Parts: sequence; structure tokens; C-alpha cells
Amino acid sequence: KTSTGWKVGLAASSLKKRHHRFCVLYGPESPRLCYWQKEKVYRRGETPRKIFDLDGCSVSGSCITRTGQPHSIGIFHPARNATYMMCPEVHQYTKWLEALEGVLINAEKLSLSHFEFLCLIGKGAYG
Repeated sequence: KTSTGWKVGLAASSLKKRHHRFCVLYGPESPRLCYWQKEKVYRRGETPRKIFDLDGCSVSGSCITRTGQPHSIGIFHPARNATYMMCPEVHQYTKWLEALEGVLINAEKLSLSHFEFLCLIGKGAYG
């Protein structure tokens, strides 16, 4: 399964440089995030410029304090540097976060929105 690609800002954990790249997420089997410099290079079927292996990674959708960007996502691995994705708009941010959660957390598409719904039900039942 492949998610739709979008152009996002990518930065390493140092956040010194941010580059806008066309990214595509593959998974849930052997999950990986690939990027190309431009979408047209991806459409021509060329090899990705970089491939991030996502096995063992976790994701956080609240990285504004680290990146200074409102729609930023952090991808973390215990042995490698973090990678941050800065999306230009909230719709793209939401789609990327859902796709990453689906690949990294579980393949059944359990996401944060499920827990928010359960929280709302719990408030009604307990006071």
C-alpha cells in the first residue's frame, strides 16, 4: 500500500536546514518514507533521493515547540536522529499523521481520533 505523496518540508533533528521535498509513504509491510526533489522525478519512476526505514519508529504530531511550525510531525527512532516533516496546511498535516499512525502504530487504522471519541464517551458516562 502506498499513500499519496505531497511536498513537505523535511529537516533532521538539528533543524539547521529544511528542504521542501516530494514524499511518499510505503507500508505497512516494511514501512518506509521516500523522497524525491520534485514530484515530476517521482512520476518518471526514478529512484528516490533518500529512503527512511521506519521499522521501530514512533510518530508525534505535536512538534511545534521543537520546529516552530504549527503543522509539524516528528518521526523518532531509538538509535537514529529524529526527522521532522513540516506541512504547509492543516489538511496535509492531518492526512500525513493518519497515514504515519496507520503504518507505525498498527495496520488496522487505529488513530488518535479513536481515543478522542472514547474520551468523549467516558466523560458522558462518568460525570
